[in-house]
Amino acid sequence: MSKVNENTPQRKTTDDVNVNDGDLHSRRGAAEEGRQLRLSVNTAFAEQIGEEGVASYVATIVEVGQRHQGADVADAVEALRSSWDRAGIAVPDIETRRLAEQLADPTRADLVIALDDGRVLHGDDRLGEGGNRSARQDEPGDPDRPAYS
Repeated sequence: MSKVNENTPQRKTTDDVNVNDGDLHSRRGAAEEGRQLRLSVNTAFAEQIGEEGVASYVATIVEVGQRHQGADVADAVEALRSSWDRAGIAVPDIETRRLAEQLADPTRADLVIALDDGRVLHGDDRLGEGGNRSARQDEPGDPDRPAYS
């Protein structure tokens, strides 16, 4: 049996953390606020719907993002679908739902929409701390992509 050195700090276990601690929640919320939502438009999709279609696709996302942040996801889904239906743009239900969830997120800050080649279609593609980011950081071949993504 080994002895524990009395000067060695003991690690907290999950039993030692009060998950109902209001201070813990306020710190977590502060860290999560202001997250940038960066959407990438696939080149093949952009070519399929054309320049006018891309403009309509982006305008719809921007409008729904402005009107439905913090709102009900189902309302955001309906707004996306109806606008895209009028423009003749087909987006799979699962993608529409996921996008609506992201747009309705009350902690979302900036919205950036870019083609997958890095050209920005909407928003300011910079980190919230004032630093620049690689426009293709989310792409699998980009050297700036985090290893854990």
